[in-house]
Amino acid sequence: MFYSKSQMINRGGMYVLGGWAITNIVSGAIGWKYSTGDTRYFHQMNLFWNTVNLTIAGFGLAHTFSTEFHSMTGPEMLDKHLGSERLFLINAGLDLLYIGGGYYMKYRSTVKEKNKDLLSGYGKSIMMQGGFLLVFDMVMYLIQRHHRIQFLESANLDLSMWPGALSLVHNF
Repeated sequence: MFYSKSQMINRGGMYVLGGWAITNIVSGAIGWKYSTGDTRYFHQMNLFWNTVNLTIAGFGLAHTFSTEFHSMTGPEMLDKHLGSERLFLINAGLDLLYIGGGYYMKYRSTVKEKNKDLLSGYGKSIMMQGGFLLVFDMVMYLIQRHHRIQFLESANLDLSMWPGALSLVHNF
């Protein structure tokens, strides 16, 4: 039941990510065709960036449907769940790098004449995409963390972790 709900939460997240990606691909294609200047490059990058997001959402969704958790032990399920939590936190760190990289590109567009529109448009897009992904990853992490804590409290379990080890203790 615990890991099934964990997978259901991840599945919902992949639908959100996929919906964001499809919306950005469609609006990016239209904007790329009908815009000029840095706005054209903004839409172009949104389209490019979200083909990757859509691929990630597709693989993530497929994973939530293909995981055979019925044969897994409780500690294995908890370990997989914790792996998802860690992945969302790692991704949030990467998202900060995306935002910073986009900001740098936008800044470079103000001091460099060559490729000014491209740098500005791509920079704005990468900042926006990184901002969305930061919110997405942090919300997913917090939802999964809450789910884990709620489960452990309801089962009167304490979780201890240290490098290379995971310990569950049942409290009577």
